Amino acid sequence: MASLNADSCPTDGKKLILPYSTLKEFYLEYVAFCTGENLSVNTYAMRETFRLAWKSLETNYKLIGAKGSFPTCDICNNANDLLRDTRIKDQSHREIIFKFKRLHLFQQMEERQYLERNRMTARNSYYLGQPTQAFFLIDAMTHARGNTPQVGAKFNQSKNETSAVISNRVIGCEVVCGPVDEIFYYNTDNLVSSGANIMCQVVLAVIEDLSRRLARYGKMLPRILFAQFDNCGENKNKYMFGMFSHLIEEHFFDEIHCNFLLVGMFILANIEQILFMNLQRNPKFIT
Repeated sequence: MASLNADSCPTDGKKLILPYSTLKEFYLEYVAFCTGENLSVNTYAMRETFRLAWKSLETNYKLIGAKGSFPTCDICNNANDLLRDTRIKDQSHREIIFKFKRLHLFQQMEERQYLERNRMTARNSYYLGQPTQAFFLIDAMTHARGNTPQVGAKFNQSKNETSAVISNRVIGCEVVCGPVDEIFYYNTDNLVSSGANIMCQVVLAVIEDLSRRLARYGKMLPRILFAQFDNCGENKNKYMFGMFSHLIEEHFFDEIHCNFLLVGMFILANIEQILFMNLQRNPKFIT
C-alpha cells in the first residue's frame, strides 16, 4: 500500500511521502483496497498490526502531516472516492482507477523534479564565472491573512469600516542565482489592489533586487530566467505573459520560462467517462 500511494519530495529525498494526514486515513485506504480486491475479512490486518507494520517503514516513508488551509488535489480526491466505494466489485474497473491515479502522481512527481532541477541549475551553473540562469518562485498571501487584527468569525467588519483593520499583504519570492540564494519579501497595504498589475510589479522588483545582489559579488544578471508560480489568476494572465515577452524584446533576457504546477480539474461524475474514452482511443493510455 505504501509503494502504491507514495511520492517523492525534492526537498526530502530520503523519504517518500504518503498523501494522508493521519495513520487512520491510511488504514481506511488499506481496508477499502482489501474490500475492492474481494479479500476475506479475516485476512485484514487489524489496526494495531497495521500500526506496527507502519512503524517498520518509518525510516523510508512519512505521512504528509497537517494539510492546513490548502485543498487537496481534485484528481486524487476523486480517484480515492471511487476506490473507497465498496459497492464497486469489478476488479478491472478498480485497476483502471489505480493506474490512472499512479499516472497522475507520476506526472506530479516529474513536475516537482523539473522545478528542483531548475533551482539546482540556477545555483550551480556558471559560464566564464557568471551564473547562466536565475530561478524565481513567487507566492503571496491574501489580504485577510495579513490583516491586523486578523478578520475572522469574531471580527465583523462592514464595508464602510475600513479603518478598523491595518491591511498588510506579504508576497514572498525564493530567488536562486549563483551566489544568491535568498527569500525576498514585499509588503503591500490596502491602498494597493490585488491583480495582475501588482504581481507584474513584484516580478520587476525581484529582477532589480537580484541585479543589485549580484553586483555585490561582481556578477551580472543571467540571460535565462525560470519563473515558478501557482495557478491563480494574478499570475496566469495575458499581462504577465506580455511583460515577459517585452523583457525579451528589450533584450533583458534571452529566455524566460514561466512554469505552473499541475492542478486537478476533473469532477467525480466525469472520471469514469474520461478514463474509458481514453482507453478506447489508445489502449496504451494506462500502460
